[in-house]
Amino acid sequence: AWFQMARVLYVQKDFDKSISSLKKCTEHNNEHYQAYKLLGDIYYRMRDNDNATNAYNSSISVNPDYYQAFYSRGNLLLAEGKYERAIQDYLSCVTIKDDYSKAYVALGIAYIHISDYEKSESNLNTALYYDSNSHEAYFRLSQLFSKKGDFEMARFHAKNSLDKKSNYPDAIYELALAEIELCNKVAAKDNLNK
Repeated sequence: AWFQMARVLYVQKDFDKSISSLKKCTEHNNEHYQAYKLLGDIYYRMRDNDNATNAYNSSISVNPDYYQAFYSRGNLLLAEGKYERAIQDYLSCVTIKDDYSKAYVALGIAYIHISDYEKSESNLNTALYYDSNSHEAYFRLSQLFSKKGDFEMARFHAKNSLDKKSNYPDAIYELALAEIELCNKVAAKDNLNK
């Protein structure tokens, strides 16, 4: 009952009461790995990363096969700029649940941050293999190809992202950047031919 109450309070964004319910839940059942994970999510949203990390660690300690706790802790580590550690958590996640598309997108993002573009592209394509409607994966591929200087592919993937979610501002921005770079290349080529 405490866990269900906490979930309702979480959806209502009453984080303090949700935390109280989750603490009561884990006092009565210290093996409730989902309660620890939700507690981590709340602390993360409140930007209390230390408590979020402790809660995710507790969730994983109770259930080392709970892929969602690895994914959430990976997101926290990614946000903190701890890319290598985030990658390890995402890899743990996909080892447990190999078709979890969101974790492959997150891996792609983390690999972009450490400039391992080959692994980034591979993971983003794997995400699309499991979820061909992932506007986020297409957007991140667009971002990746922009970083690599391949603006044709950046434009292609930004358009694919917008086909999946037409009002996605990040993809609109990435498409605009690719279009500007492609126009600049044409203008530069025209000037060289004069």
